[in-house]
Amino acid sequence: MKMTEQDVVRAVASKYTIDTRSLNEDCECAYNGEFGEHCAVAMFVREDKVAEMSEDMSPNDVILHDLLRSDVKHINKPQFWDAVQRLHDQEVNWNVSGLSCSGKSFVMEEFGLTL
Repeated sequence: MKMTEQDVVRAVASKYTIDTRSLNEDCECAYNGEFGEHCAVAMFVREDKVAEMSEDMSPNDVILHDLLRSDVKHINKPQFWDAVQRLHDQEVNWNVSGLSCSGKSFVMEEFGLTL
C-alpha cells in the first residue's frame, strides 16, 4: 500500500524523541547512526540500499539513485524529503515525548498537517 506524504510525516513524528534520533559520535544527525538507527529519510530507503547511503547525499540523491522503498517511491519531491529530514535534524523540534511545540509548528508550516 502506498504511503501519502502525510503518512510519512506521521511516521517520522511518531518514531523519534530527542533521545532516539539518528546521531553520530559527534552528536550530529546521521543517515545511519552508530547503533543501527536511521534518520528520517533513511527510514524510507529500501533495506538492501541503506548501506549505500553516505552522509553527503541529499534527499534528491536518494531519489536519483532509486533508493526509496516502493511504498514511497511515488513521492518524487526532493523538497518534501528535504523538509522531512530537517524535521529530524533540528533538535528544537523534539522533546523526551516526541514532537515539541516547535516541532508541531514546523509540521504545520512545512506540511500543513496538525499533529
